[in-house]
Amino acid sequence: MQRTLILLTLVVLTAGCANLEARRHANELQNMRQDDEYCVGQGLHYPDTAYVDCRYRLQNARAYRQWKSLEMAHTAASPQAMTPPPAPSTVGEFRPLDRERFACWSEPQFGGNYIFCGERDKSQP
Repeated sequence: MQRTLILLTLVVLTAGCANLEARRHANELQNMRQDDEYCVGQGLHYPDTAYVDCRYRLQNARAYRQWKSLEMAHTAASPQAMTPPPAPSTVGEFRPLDRERFACWSEPQFGGNYIFCGERDKSQP
């Protein structure tokens, strides 16, 4: 009975993780699609440098907003009443995307072609 309960718990946790990963990937695809539409709407096209710069700015701005939200949430969760003068954030400093490692590439997924952009390892083409 205990083994069955443990096995069932593991299955449920694994399914939950898979669902979170699927949602994260779906959000990523939606962001990529919206960023592509925005840049193309500005008259830019992949693989032009101006297109990659447009995508870099959009993705870097999104990363900054996510960092700022995390920092604000952390600040709101900290007790303010008996706190000494402001200390450096434990969230850390914002790290902009590395422009030298930022690239875009075409990747077919789900029957469509998506232009993915992000930081890549130096070894990746």
